[in-house]
Amino acid sequence: MNILFFDAASSMCSAAMFADGVVIAKNQKLITNQHAEILVPMIEQIMSDVKMDYNDLNLISTTIGPGSFTGIRIGLATARGLSLACNIPLIGVTNFEVLAYAVERIDRVGRRILVILETKRDDFYTCVYSDQLDLIHGPMAIEGDALEKLSDPGRTIVLGDGVKRAMPFFPCSGTTLIRQKTRKNIEFQIIADLVIDRFKLGAKLEKPAPMYINPPNIN
Repeated sequence: MNILFFDAASSMCSAAMFADGVVIAKNQKLITNQHAEILVPMIEQIMSDVKMDYNDLNLISTTIGPGSFTGIRIGLATARGLSLACNIPLIGVTNFEVLAYAVERIDRVGRRILVILETKRDDFYTCVYSDQLDLIHGPMAIEGDALEKLSDPGRTIVLGDGVKRAMPFFPCSGTTLIRQKTRKNIEFQIIADLVIDRFKLGAKLEKPAPMYINPPNIN
């Protein structure tokens, strides 16, 4: 099964090819706002590296947010265009799912997973999952003083690029915080496993929608 994955929702624009669950090609580049100029050439380079045509693909996957409004829009438009033109199914994944999935199964047993993402504002983007990765709360934007209410005393794994700023909002009240890696450190193999599991479990393959927790600022 050949899967093309790409992510334009963050400043780390990336693309990868998965073949039968194995990462066979990958590329990523730290950018600011050049998503439109970078993404398609990056995808074409991946296709060239693996010597595949788009008709060789079985599935396309892309990140649907949260993240840059422009990046999400460009990533989804590119994914939809390829999916439609080549009649290939499309799965959207969120940055929340990717991070939660990166927690080792043995580490999450009996624990709640709280993903905290940076907004560059006073609030945070959050999502809470069970140890089976079932969604408990979110996705939502909340203020820092409400974060502790999302944790489970003694049994909470906290991860995401917003954790460092969020830590002062977790006083010593019996909650064990296990800080995990951020999105930029996630291996592509984790994403490959997530996408394949989603596909096997019958993920919805209709046109995925962007995840905008707050309305995009287009002023």
